[in-house]
Formats: sequence, structure tokens, C-alpha cells
Amino acid sequence: MKKTQTKHLVDSKWTDLDPVEREKHFIVTRVASKSKSNNGTAVSAIELRAVISKRSKIVPLNELNDPAQWSPGWK
Repeated sequence: MKKTQTKHLVDSKWTDLDPVEREKHFIVTRVASKSKSNNGTAVSAIELRAVISKRSKIVPLNELNDPAQWSPGWK
């Protein structure tokens, strides 16, 4: 599994490889982070907005890094 660089996530484009209700293409709109004790912050989840329906959903970062579920860019 390839790690996603979190500082470049906002406005990045992603393809859901198992689309629901024709929602296949998404744009990252927000990165949610939680505090970490010594090394700054760690990203726990991201908010994705569907291009077609404009609906948003929250996805854990480890799910976004799974190549069986998500692909970077629009395919």
C-alpha cells in the first residue's frame, strides 16, 4: 500500500472503484486531523465531495490508501 501525502490532499481527485449511485469521481474538500503528542498532527479522515451529486462523505485515510477501493485521479 502506497502512503498518500497528506499535505497535498485538499482539492485532489479520486476515483471510487466500487461506485454507489453513479458517484464515482470525488474531490477532497477537507482533511480532518487529530493531535499527536510529539510529532505534530496525524490525519485521521478526509471529506470527499461527489462531482455529480455534490454529496459529501467522510472516509478514513487508511481506506483512501487501499488500492482496491480508491484510485488517485479520475479514471
